[in-house]
Amino acid sequence: ASVEAIRKYRLQRALAAAHSMPTTEVVELYEEFLVADTDRGGDINRQEFIALLLRLSGADDASSLIGGHQEFFWKEASGGKDTISFEDYLAFHMNATRHMEAGYAATLSTLDPRWEILRTAFQRTPNAGGASRSTV
Repeated sequence: ASVEAIRKYRLQRALAAAHSMPTTEVVELYEEFLVADTDRGGDINRQEFIALLLRLSGADDASSLIGGHQEFFWKEASGGKDTISFEDYLAFHMNATRHMEAGYAATLSTLDPRWEILRTAFQRTPNAGGASRSTV
């Protein structure tokens, strides 16, 4: 295995341990991130991020997926930066999942409706083998 592959593997295992997630889920999220990183720069920009959410949800355009909330989700993911790393995307994904789970544990009126919009994208995402996995 190459040094780069070993580094990625160690990073994925460390992130999985740090977030109490299965390593396989981190690997699947990383593969999604790599597909979104069209310029292969190691980070994704706002346009790549929105395209990732569109691809995961199967929506035709951003307005049908996230309406006027694109900027909200980008700010949540990027923290005001121009690009996000995989670690940023993982944190965003986990935060979005927590918001959605909290909304179903409590009354729906307490759930920020902007987070519910992502349920479509994160509920079932394709893995590398073409099968789907549930992330919520």
